[in-house]
Amino acid sequence: MSEHERLAVLAVDRGDFRATLKALMLAYGPLVYRYCLGQLSDADVAEDVRQTVFVQAYRDLPAYDGRANLRSWLLAIARHRCLDAQRGAQRRNVREPKGPVPVPVMEPDTVVERSQIAELVRRCLAELPSPSREPVVLRFVSELPYPEIASITGIKVSTLQMRVSRAMLVLKTCVERHGGSL
Repeated sequence: MSEHERLAVLAVDRGDFRATLKALMLAYGPLVYRYCLGQLSDADVAEDVRQTVFVQAYRDLPAYDGRANLRSWLLAIARHRCLDAQRGAQRRNVREPKGPVPVPVMEPDTVVERSQIAELVRRCLAELPSPSREPVVLRFVSELPYPEIASITGIKVSTLQMRVSRAMLVLKTCVERHGGSL
């Protein structure tokens, strides 16, 4: 447990919600942002949702009962706010139809920089349907174990493992189709 995590637990036990929020933001702010970015594929929207998550967490801290650890609790909030953002984007897209996210095609012999591969993976990840994308993001971006992902999503561990396995094959195919390799 990191120092910020420890401080957050101590502060929530004392009922010091301002200190808890500060410690939570330091301990989990980057994790929540990476999760949101993986789910939403838009840095600005991900940052907005991250801020909303911590506002909601601050508001809900008095009701936090400790059944889930603080990281899982925050990621569950982030999950719901990302779903809200996706629904809002879908409503906007009904009025303004867009095509699929363009994925750059690279020559197979091209030496691809790490950042280019990361961008390609991000774009391929955005093409996955949400039920497949979310467990991949939680497992590999947020680096959570399957039981914790199950507690956040309410999906059985075996189902999550199957979705991740299938999604990884789709991601690998997408990256390779566009000239990259994993």
